[in-house]
Amino acid sequence: MEVIDRPRLNLADFIKPESSLKFTYETLLKEDSVNKLRFTPDHKIYPFNIFDFDLQPDGIISSEKCIVKKYLHKPSKQIIAVKYVHVPHCIYKDEKREKEMQKLIQEIKIHQQLSFSKHIIKLYGFCIYEGDALICMELMDMSLKEFYMNVHEKYNHFPEDLLGVICVSIVSAFQDLHRVEIIHRDIKPNNILINSNGQIKLCDFGEARLLENNLATSIVGTVAYWPPERMKGKRAYDSRSDIWSLGITLAELIYGRLPFEDESGNELDNCVMVMCYIMSLNTAELVHKCFSKTNCSYEYARDFVASCLGQCEDRPNYEDLLKTAFYRRYCDLPRDKIVQKYMDSSSLGNANKRRQSSSISNLETYTHWERNLNGKVLSKENKKHLNDHDQGFKIPRRYIPKEKVGGGVRGVAMKAFDNKLYKFVAIKGLSYYYMKTSQDYRSSSVNYGKLIIQAG
Repeated sequence: MEVIDRPRLNLADFIKPESSLKFTYETLLKEDSVNKLRFTPDHKIYPFNIFDFDLQPDGIISSEKCIVKKYLHKPSKQIIAVKYVHVPHCIYKDEKREKEMQKLIQEIKIHQQLSFSKHIIKLYGFCIYEGDALICMELMDMSLKEFYMNVHEKYNHFPEDLLGVICVSIVSAFQDLHRVEIIHRDIKPNNILINSNGQIKLCDFGEARLLENNLATSIVGTVAYWPPERMKGKRAYDSRSDIWSLGITLAELIYGRLPFEDESGNELDNCVMVMCYIMSLNTAELVHKCFSKTNCSYEYARDFVASCLGQCEDRPNYEDLLKTAFYRRYCDLPRDKIVQKYMDSSSLGNANKRRQSSSISNLETYTHWERNLNGKVLSKENKKHLNDHDQGFKIPRRYIPKEKVGGGVRGVAMKAFDNKLYKFVAIKGLSYYYMKTSQDYRSSSVNYGKLIIQAG
């Protein structure tokens, strides 16, 4: 029998030596604005130190896309919100990922340029901490979605004066965006925040592009606010797309939920069905359905929403919105007092309950992650299960657990990514348990072991 000598495969031939992750992190850390916090009104600059952040008792704010926590920044005595954006890891040269990270930096800088605006969430700083981008922002009390749900529960409709002042605040934010020639790209109730002082502000600048590839679980909630021309790919994204999103948002406030329903009246929860609904949308029918739900007249609001949901070429721009009867009717009213009239302590309590119930799984995973990965060296009792020359090895947060790669009577080996060496390593431990999050597998049990291999 003839033996065919096939060439052996070498794993090294398939691994590119360049690491985009290392390049990206070095680039981020060289930015002047990174790892610095600046608070108003004195604009004093504080260097970033993770130990200056004291997690508050009600510290988990949201987890729709990523973790948001409430902290006390001890040196400044400021209560702030910190959004943890997990930076995707890739050990190969990845120009697309590098460009996404550069866009993240650029959009953070744009957000910093909006510090003059009273209608945009204040950005205090952008920091990098062991695999996460920490976006430090002004703390608000609830999202517009949480707010309108409370209002509908209490009043069974959404009052027109409240709708008017919310609309004026969003349009005012559009004007501030227009001054620096940018568009928001993701207008929806979850990205509009309210505080107990009655202030209404836009949020979510900077991380939206980075997260585009990770939106599988919330894509319906995002696509629902896209205009038809964006789905058809006929036009580049411009300010008129934000106007459409505003129209859908206002219709949602009136209706009490997204008004996209099947023939049985059930809300559409399928991405493709939502897109088909929007592309064949009859604006007049949608507006009639939303505004006929209650006995309120909504005299000026109907025409305003209908114009926002018109064809792209007929849709108003930012300046046109300022001339509408609906805007002019409410632009001079005390917005904060009107919002406060409908926001009471029960509204804040209901919002907190919803937030905690929706965040509990991610809360447990993330607090285990923070607590245990800064954990303990193996105890003497556990060390006896290892070889005599084995040493207890503490796993700090620089190691990102990925998957179990082997097991035996002495324990398992775990594949992890080393954020400082920019390579994969294997860690031997006693027992590991994995909880899957939207980002990766993170250990939530015995998070310490022994470094046994460095590979890659």
